[in-house]
Amino acid sequence: MDNKLSDAGYPIQIGDQEYTASMLTDRDYGDLDQYIQSVFIRMGCNAAELLDDESKKRELKSLALKDATQIGWGTSEGINIIATVDGILHLGFQMIRKRHAKILFSEFKQQALKNLSASINEINLIDRRLNYTIIDDDKKPGGASAGNEKSV
Repeated sequence: MDNKLSDAGYPIQIGDQEYTASMLTDRDYGDLDQYIQSVFIRMGCNAAELLDDESKKRELKSLALKDATQIGWGTSEGINIIATVDGILHLGFQMIRKRHAKILFSEFKQQALKNLSASINEINLIDRRLNYTIIDDDKKPGGASAGNEKSV
């Protein structure tokens, strides 16, 4: 049965732990939008602290707060934030939260840091499999990994 239709869990190996990932829901995308907005605001506030002029600091912070409401998952700023290491880890964490409600982000991140490169690759792979229309070469309908297509 198609995982997208049944929302069956999908195994994801992060560090020494195997979790069960789920498709992202509208609520998950909303949570990711909030994460993206918080990062954007934090970046604006950090940049403001580098300024000497107090009125410019307030202006930049105010602008960051205002502009944050306009960014999210589907914006270029949002994509750039999710493309960071921390953003990818938040994406992975969001995919496992449904079935691992008691795990904290800090615990998930600690596992991911055990082999960061493998964790990032795994999160990206599972995200594509669960949330996008991706058919693995060895799982094409009617075919085999050797490329032998089933005749119709």
